[in-house]
Amino acid sequence: MDKPHLSLAAQRELLRSRGLELASDEETDRALYDRGYYRISGYARQFQVDPRDARNDFVPGTSLHHILELMDLDEELRKLLFSGLTEVELSVRSRFAHEAAGVLGSDAFYLRPESCLRMTPDLDSHVTSIERELRRPSVTVNRYRTGDDLSAVPVWVAIEMVGFGVLARMVQYLGDSTPARLTAQSLSLPWTGFQPTIHALAVLRDACAHHAQLWHRRSNIVAAPERKDLRNERAYARNDGSIYATIIALKRYTRALDRQSPFGDRVDELLDRNASFADGICFPSAR
Repeated sequence: MDKPHLSLAAQRELLRSRGLELASDEETDRALYDRGYYRISGYARQFQVDPRDARNDFVPGTSLHHILELMDLDEELRKLLFSGLTEVELSVRSRFAHEAAGVLGSDAFYLRPESCLRMTPDLDSHVTSIERELRRPSVTVNRYRTGDDLSAVPVWVAIEMVGFGVLARMVQYLGDSTPARLTAQSLSLPWTGFQPTIHALAVLRDACAHHAQLWHRRSNIVAAPERKDLRNERAYARNDGSIYATIIALKRYTRALDRQSPFGDRVDELLDRNASFADGICFPSAR
């Protein structure tokens, strides 16, 4: 059944009828206009009686102001994580491209299916996705391609052109793991878990880049932090899709790039500011 479009005033009154404490009509309408009813509802559901059973009334005492505070913290966390993820992504791109070219040569070996592990999921789609990225208008790629022939595009050019998710698959499924091993070694990171961690970081990066809700949201792909990295860390729901597992790994990787990096402390300070927000990151339980 199609849901009818509601005016801002109608959205406001719907929230009020469900018991949500609102500020002035003008402030409420501005929040709904700037942030969107649908986006706000993703956070507001945590304060409804039982939204899965269509019991949408709010728990007494719930205010829109409090929900917006949580949304602001989520946005702040996304921006902070994105800054750390960008540092790691750029370094991994550069180092992996350098090592891959040194070990496997500068031609387009990455486009040959036999260069990938047989276990690579959707291998044909993986290769096609790289080709698609390289066929986008690009002065850099055009220097090396001849018509549709991409076989002369050097690996370091290709790696700069593909998305982080595609790069993560290259790191994980290249048949010769030497370039990935050397990349991990160059960062003084353990080889065990390096490839799936890069995958998890790519997933988190995409979530942050697309402004996805992090609070009380599980992820199907998360990192598995080293045991020693769990020392002095806050508790979190292990084996239950908590993105905090990936955040711990990201802290480790930013320290690998810069021992004096303030990134980890900034994450801790942000989460320490609001226990309810921290709980939704570490123990996600979407309603």
